[in-house]
Amino acid sequence: GLLRAAEAAASARDHAILRGRAPAGKVLRLTRRFQTTTSPYCQKGIEPVRGMLSKLDSPDGKPSLQIVAKSNKFAAWRTTVRLSPGHYRFQGQAKAVGVAPLLFGKNQGACLRLTGSGQRSRNLTGTTNWETLEMEFEVGTPDLEIGLACELRASAGVAWFDINSLVLVRLR
Repeated sequence: GLLRAAEAAASARDHAILRGRAPAGKVLRLTRRFQTTTSPYCQKGIEPVRGMLSKLDSPDGKPSLQIVAKSNKFAAWRTTVRLSPGHYRFQGQAKAVGVAPLLFGKNQGACLRLTGSGQRSRNLTGTTNWETLEMEFEVGTPDLEIGLACELRASAGVAWFDINSLVLVRLR
């Protein structure tokens, strides 16, 4: 219901929905080979209040999604996929630099997350090397739209997500 309403309200000029099927054990790798802005605020050169989102190389040269904490809230890179029933794993490499936990809530730091659910990977806080984050989930409804996010919940710091490592694997 809610996801279908959001899909209907989204501007086709600014959003895309990916559809497809893959056999168990195969990797679905999502890549984007075009530039878009993340919001009308970015078009005006104003940084989003919740955090700054950038697609750029990390300090060690990996093509990455970067999230810079700007306040005591959260910011995330998001995409949606339609999936057939099955068991899946969303995984990727992430790195935290000076990530300070929020003073409230149980979810802190950088993580991978399924939007609209409580499911998430473990969280990275402080300063870390590149680490693998992963989470498994089940899809029972045919053609279900799932939101995938690279997220930072912090009062300060930077999270890096290695674009080339972000994959969705159908396990069965």
